[in-house]
Amino acid sequence: MPSKSEKTKTVKNNKKTRKELEIEIIEEINNSMKEEITQDIVHEIKKSIDREYKDEIKNEIRTEIIDDIKKDIQKEQKKLSRSKTFKIFRLYLYLLVVVACLLFILYRLYTTDNLTIINKKIIRPTNTTITVNANEKVTEEVKDLEYYTRNYGYLLENLKISNVELVRGNYNFEEISLTDRLTLAYGSLNDEDIILDGIIHSVSEDKMRETYQTLFGTLDGYNLESFVVRGLNYAYSSVTNSYMAVGNEDATVSYVNNIVIDIREEGETIVFDAKAYVIKNNYVYSANNLNSRLMSADEDMDLSKIQNRLTSVEYRFTKAENGYRLVSISKK
Repeated sequence: MPSKSEKTKTVKNNKKTRKELEIEIIEEINNSMKEEITQDIVHEIKKSIDREYKDEIKNEIRTEIIDDIKKDIQKEQKKLSRSKTFKIFRLYLYLLVVVACLLFILYRLYTTDNLTIINKKIIRPTNTTITVNANEKVTEEVKDLEYYTRNYGYLLENLKISNVELVRGNYNFEEISLTDRLTLAYGSLNDEDIILDGIIHSVSEDKMRETYQTLFGTLDGYNLESFVVRGLNYAYSSVTNSYMAVGNEDATVSYVNNIVIDIREEGETIVFDAKAYVIKNNYVYSANNLNSRLMSADEDMDLSKIQNRLTSVEYRFTKAENGYRLVSISKK
């Protein structure tokens, strides 16, 4: 039989073995839990990195596309500048040839005694007299402000001025820069004429040319120049035969607004007397001073209270073949 001391040793050894087993079990549990937690964390990190990587790729692709479009527009501008110089040179050559031909023809007529002046009699039309029966009453429509607004108010409504400098001086058609003319023509376009594809804005060159001629009654001075509207730089693209701009419009840039004071006729010219103002950052400013707020801009604002502090401007439109054309903008 085992002695008492041997039994004690056996019990101690059994206790040690149990403790070791508990430690091993705890370590196994800890190791398995650590592995699971580590795998979950690694999985979440991978997902986060994938998302960030995808977003970064998308942003890089978008940036590359916008940069490519801008480069194409700059190339077209350079091409246009070179072609414009060549066209001017070619025009001078044509003029020199035409002048030389005219001088040669005049010389030949002179040497052959065929250069004569033909006198023509001018027949003036006789005045016709219209007889009105005394019993008939002839009524004429009263041409007051309401009449002129109804018949000609659209002329000023369609004139959208973004360059406030135009109402701070005196400008005839010839004195308005080409970029400002193109900007005015753009403002007269209908909403459906402006095509928006994401951040790419485009307008058909044919439509711009047509609107330019309608507004100014002529294509004199028209050219494929760049122009700026509400922070967007439009440039002509020969690839699409249109003016294109990339970006978003600056909503804080306002067109010049007008309060019509009087409309009158002077021969074949319609004259508007108006008070010009600008709305910027929800405040009303005189067109002549964009540093001094006059009142807050809201639906209930009464502009008559500040009318005398606004900029007085005169707009003139002269009769043309197809309606009326803008001839001058003058500060009074």
